[in-house]
Amino acid sequence: MIGSASTRYNWNTLLSAILIVTHWHNAVSLALPGGGNRQDCVIQVCQNKDCCKRFKGSENLVRTLNHLVPPSHNDDIKIETVGCLSKCGEGPNVQVNDQLYNDVHDVQSAAAILEMACPDLEVPPTLIAASNVMERTHKAASLKEKEKCLNSVINALSKNEELNTSKAMAHAYAVRAQVHFDNNNIAQAKEDASQAATMNPSHPFVWRLLADTEETMGNTLEAME
Repeated sequence: MIGSASTRYNWNTLLSAILIVTHWHNAVSLALPGGGNRQDCVIQVCQNKDCCKRFKGSENLVRTLNHLVPPSHNDDIKIETVGCLSKCGEGPNVQVNDQLYNDVHDVQSAAAILEMACPDLEVPPTLIAASNVMERTHKAASLKEKEKCLNSVINALSKNEELNTSKAMAHAYAVRAQVHFDNNNIAQAKEDASQAATMNPSHPFVWRLLADTEETMGNTLEAME
């Protein structure tokens, strides 16, 4: 069971997750309305506090959507944040063109929204599984368990030439860098943070973490840069 101290996170674990997630992903894709009428790749995500708090997991919906986009589609999909889209009691709400979708509450439904927004996109099951494992990372009881989760994600994505530079991969490196930093493994934290910054220069906390590692190592000038 994920989160248990005895759990071993490895490639087989992620493969099993992929099979389970693929089943749910197909079911959600069929259940959502308009699944065959995808148009422009523009997605608007409500940022009203009611919608935000209804998304299951520690990651927010905007970040999850971004992590599900393969590098080949980074320039094709625009994910925007907007104000209230109404239907607050049925959120999280996402709008694709003039079509409003409700209850986009987890990784699987977020992947289905992406596929409806972009006609030629099929979200790789590996990215869906990786996003689910990342959610479990935040619930892990110890830094050791978090690192095992992150290692499984990084190992799986690194084996896929299409996904080894994805935003999901960058985020996994960034979170593992934070784990290394909290474990006082500063050199490894700097290495992982540098990898994340190279893959995704706009990552929300990686530059702050790089500055922290430089300052801890006594490189004050580098930290200020």
